[in-house]
Amino acid sequence: MYGHVVMVDRGVCDAHFGKGYALIDLGRGDLAEAELFKATQMAPDNAHFANEYAELFKSRRQWRKSYDLFAHAWAIVDKDKTG
Repeated sequence: MYGHVVMVDRGVCDAHFGKGYALIDLGRGDLAEAELFKATQMAPDNAHFANEYAELFKSRRQWRKSYDLFAHAWAIVDKDKTG
């Protein structure tokens, strides 16, 4: 069902991100990828999530995926220096 939006609690997104982040620290990037993917899909406007997902691909030397995610993170991040 493409184009269907389901609202979820922000905590769900944070949980997927946190689990992915922890799995990276545990050396389990293979498992972290699915969690970070879920977090970035559920919260496509969260630059922090996109940036961390990009870091995973950077560590694997998957430059195109990494660059695309970093570019996305930069495009959506708040660039206001005062806030």
